[in-house]
Amino acid sequence: MATHSEPWSFTGAETRWLLAPVVLVLLVLVAYYNSLAGGFVLDDFEVLRPAVALVEQGNVGAAFTQPSARFADGAAVYRPVTMLSHALDYRLWGESAFWYHQINVWLHALGVVWVYALVARVARQRGLALAVAALFAVHPVTSHCVAHLANRGPLLATVGTVGALWLLAVSSRWHDVRQELLLIAATVAAALSLLSAVSALVLPVLAALYLLVCEPKADGRRWRWVIGWGGLAALVAVSRFLVLRGWGEPVDVPVLTVGDRLLATLRAVSVSFVSLLLPGGLQIRQGLTGGSLLWRLGDCVLGLGILGVAAVLLWRARRAAPVLWLGQWWVVVGMVPVWVYAGWTGALAAQWLYLPAIGMLVVVCGLVSRLVQRAEVAWFTPATVKLVMLLILAVLIVGTRARNALWADESALLAQAVQQSPRAPALRLQYARTLLKAQRCDEAIGQYRRVLEQVTTTAWLHSEMAHALEQCGRPAEALEHFRQAVWADPDNAQWQFDLAAALERRGDYATALVHYRLGASGKGVTAAGLRNFAWLLATAPQPELRNGTQAVQLAQYALQAIGERDALYLDTLAAALAEAGNFNDAAKVAQDAVPLANIRGDYDLAAAIRARVKLYLEKKPYRREK
Repeated sequence: MATHSEPWSFTGAETRWLLAPVVLVLLVLVAYYNSLAGGFVLDDFEVLRPAVALVEQGNVGAAFTQPSARFADGAAVYRPVTMLSHALDYRLWGESAFWYHQINVWLHALGVVWVYALVARVARQRGLALAVAALFAVHPVTSHCVAHLANRGPLLATVGTVGALWLLAVSSRWHDVRQELLLIAATVAAALSLLSAVSALVLPVLAALYLLVCEPKADGRRWRWVIGWGGLAALVAVSRFLVLRGWGEPVDVPVLTVGDRLLATLRAVSVSFVSLLLPGGLQIRQGLTGGSLLWRLGDCVLGLGILGVAAVLLWRARRAAPVLWLGQWWVVVGMVPVWVYAGWTGALAAQWLYLPAIGMLVVVCGLVSRLVQRAEVAWFTPATVKLVMLLILAVLIVGTRARNALWADESALLAQAVQQSPRAPALRLQYARTLLKAQRCDEAIGQYRRVLEQVTTTAWLHSEMAHALEQCGRPAEALEHFRQAVWADPDNAQWQFDLAAALERRGDYATALVHYRLGASGKGVTAAGLRNFAWLLATAPQPELRNGTQAVQLAQYALQAIGERDALYLDTLAAALAEAGNFNDAAKVAQDAVPLANIRGDYDLAAAIRARVKLYLEKKPYRREK
């Protein structure tokens, strides 16, 4: 039998410890340079808005006591470190997306270098480590965390996880104070990782597997630190549950039978492996419950086959190199939570594959190494493998850059995702919002209607669709959806206020007042709703609808609620005072509102208030026209 040397072995300058990280960083920059031109897309604003609030309120501690983001589908996340990183971005760069993207690229580069260092430490083969890290650097699946700012959480979690494992591995070289310092640094990295995203909760398991597989004679001191990581992970999980008041899952999780969830889980197995090995069809969110029966059965059979092969490989890997066994366990530990959650929600998100991709690449490169060493074919040599590797890297770089460019075309990205996952209402809702932002009204309204068919909690969706219809110049249809929101949740003050405002715009003041009163006694009363209520009570054309005394009270409550002097709210208070007969105070309050309107650049409002001041000085209240 012909045998070959290790295909990933390099000689000369290529093995110098500094050269490999430089090459890897250059690969990351080549693959992700075009992502720096991207902006804020999809759910970036939902993730960034709470971070901006931290900066403006100066309350950094709130990052640990409140949800890091809430999304339109009701899902919520707890990622304090990620939230603080975005807050720091906003403090340093403001609203310039370029710098946010650049931070993501450099975080990915750091993670790639740590992957190289960890694999080199475990495998004792820098060439194998370089191959794994290079593939990870440019794999298209990483684009979903690097080029999409909202997914910085899994990116930070992976960087911290790999860094903590590398520091744990390196700490075996010493048995003095240097080991303690390295273990402290590893624990800091572990804590940052666990507080960045829920995907890092597998870190203690990976660390324990590393010690079992690669260092079976590890001393008790290092085991105690790893057990401490487990306790830290449990603490973070409990904190997450308490802060989110649950697991943060979407409100409208598809109602699936046990059989459907099992089939979705098997499909998640096949889709995740295919996406990592053949990333050409990678989607931001892959539906697992749609498609033809034949296609779903094929996915399930493939999923079962993959699980069977994985079980055989795990059994046989006990006698293989430690790095190969660790890589296979990395895939299992990283993938199982992904498969279970995907089976529960009926969809698989690409960013969940960022951490498991490392284990998959270790396994692939390790198996190629063993095949080459045992190959009997003359042309299947290390040189051939290196040439193929360069070609694969080139193809992956092209694919990643294409994926990065797609993030700049939000509507095309979502259209592709919706086509692949037609039963994913959260995706379709994002698509509808993107179409509305692009003023493609008919398409946007069509997508909103499709979402309404797919969800069960509809009050908020009717309200959002009503606002979209008003934006598209279809007030009659909008009014109907405002009513639907109220019927779905009559105790919600916001829906009552929205319906009242829509009726007011149509001149139905009497009915509008009915809903303003219902809103004022409902749940979640807003200052804006109270201001609108006060304005109608003060300025309604029909005398039987006006009530100056109540309008003054409501206007004062609204001003107290916002906690600042605002031109619009002062204008409302002035109109209410005039209706109550207190013209001198009305004129004074209105005069105070004029410079505030000018300061914020609302010159039309300032002119309208000046006109009303003249009325108040003439002892006349302001009346809107019928």
